[in-house]
Amino acid sequence: MTDDLTIWGETHILEVARTAAGLVREVLVDGNSRRQGEFLEQLQRLKIPLRAADRLDLQRMAGEEARFPLAILKPFPYVGLEELLRRTAIPPEPPTPNPQPRLFLVALDEVTDPGNLGAIIRTVRFFGGAGLLLPEHRSAMVTSAVLRRSAGAAFQLPIARVTNLTRALEQLKEQGFWIYGTGLGGKRTIWEEKFPEKSCFVLGSEGKGIRPTVANACDEVLSLPGHFESLNVAAFSSVLLYEWSRQVP
Repeated sequence: MTDDLTIWGETHILEVARTAAGLVREVLVDGNSRRQGEFLEQLQRLKIPLRAADRLDLQRMAGEEARFPLAILKPFPYVGLEELLRRTAIPPEPPTPNPQPRLFLVALDEVTDPGNLGAIIRTVRFFGGAGLLLPEHRSAMVTSAVLRRSAGAAFQLPIARVTNLTRALEQLKEQGFWIYGTGLGGKRTIWEEKFPEKSCFVLGSEGKGIRPTVANACDEVLSLPGHFESLNVAAFSSVLLYEWSRQVP
C-alpha cells in the first residue's frame, strides 16, 4: 500500500471528478475487463487519466478490500483559517432587503476516530455547513477511510486545520460567530436555544468531551437530554444540525 489517498466505486469517483477533477491523479480500471460504458466516457470527457491494472496493483494501492474502479488522489486540500473566514464573511449592509443568510461551522476537539470524522463531514455537508475546523494535533485527519465514510462530501466542504483550537475560536468570535460547546454539563438543551445568524458548534471526543480550555472559550454549552448516558459524537452532530436546520426560515 502507498500513502496516496484512494476512493473506489463509480458514484464516489464521479462525484470527486466533477467537483475536484484536479485532485485525481488517475483511475485504475480492471485490465481484464472490456467494459467501457458511460462511467469511463465521463472520465474521459473530464480528462481524468485512466490506467489498466490487475488485482495485485489494486491491493498494493488500497488494501485487500479495494475494488475496481479505484481513484488515486492527491493530498487533501485543507484551507487556512483566514481563507475559511473569508468565505464565511457576510456583508454588513446587504444590497437587498432580504434577510441575512444564516450559516454554521463545526469544530472538532480531539475527535480521533476516522469513521466519526467521515460521518460528521457528511452530516455537515448535508445540512449546508460553511466549513469544518480540525486541530493539527490529536485529531483524525482526512484519510482514505474518511473519504469513503464521507461518501465524497469532504471535497465539497472547506476543512481548515488549526494549530490552536482555542485561539481559532476567539478569531471566530471576532468575526461575529457565537460559539457553542456541547456536553453533558450544558445548562441549556439544543431544543431551548434560538441559534443566531452565525453559529459555531464545538464537538468533543467520546468519553472526555471537549477540553476545559476549549469549553472556557465557548459562549454557551448545550446538552442533549436523553435516556442513556450519551450519543456517539457523529450521531449527536446529526441531531444538533437537524435542529439548526429546522430553525432556518
